[in-house]
Amino acid sequence: PTAWTPPNSGPSVSGGAPSTAPSTEEQPGTQVAAPQGVPATSITSFDAESAEPGASVPGQSVWSFVTGGDALYGLDPNRQFLVVVDPASTQVADRIAVDHPHRFLPTVEFGSIWYTTEGGAEVVRVDPAFRRQVARIALPTEALAAGTFGIPAGGLARVGDVLWVTYGYPTRAAVIDPAENRVVRDWRLPDGEPDGSVIVAEGEDVWVVYDDGQVFRLDVSGEVHASGR
Repeated sequence: PTAWTPPNSGPSVSGGAPSTAPSTEEQPGTQVAAPQGVPATSITSFDAESAEPGASVPGQSVWSFVTGGDALYGLDPNRQFLVVVDPASTQVADRIAVDHPHRFLPTVEFGSIWYTTEGGAEVVRVDPAFRRQVARIALPTEALAAGTFGIPAGGLARVGDVLWVTYGYPTRAAVIDPAENRVVRDWRLPDGEPDGSVIVAEGEDVWVVYDDGQVFRLDVSGEVHASGR
């Protein structure tokens, strides 16, 4: 088995939010030395058991990968393209134009790529086969505080047959039905940082983490069962 990491790839999710302003230049980030035997500014495979480096794709700088189907997807530092890597050939198979996604990596579910944008409360769906946007889903803003509509949505996660997304201030969650490309439910989450919430789903549990360190465990109905920091 192999695990894929992009050494020397510029800013990362854990390294803090890059500027929200669109840019045609690479965002500065913390630079770390590539492991011995790994070319700098490359995409390199590592053996999951031995941690030994394997094949490399030189000359590529991307944020951390997400997986989907038979491909790996990495966001370029300018947030203008998704770099599609074929792990079998260790080659860049494609580049898909995207509309400046937020700092959270896209999610690959239901045969599509989903991401939130810097433009505010919305989710974009992309068909990777046809390399085009197929839906732009506005999130409900009626319950948000005045002047906060432009705050980017946060994390995305598949929960059963739907997609959850966190957004807005006060922080809310919305459920998107991928069959209809629309929001079928939204509700308020516990107070916390309006930007920077992340969702992770595991079985019947859904975990929401805020930028301020708060952690909540919810069930699939949205009820909070535990919290901590």
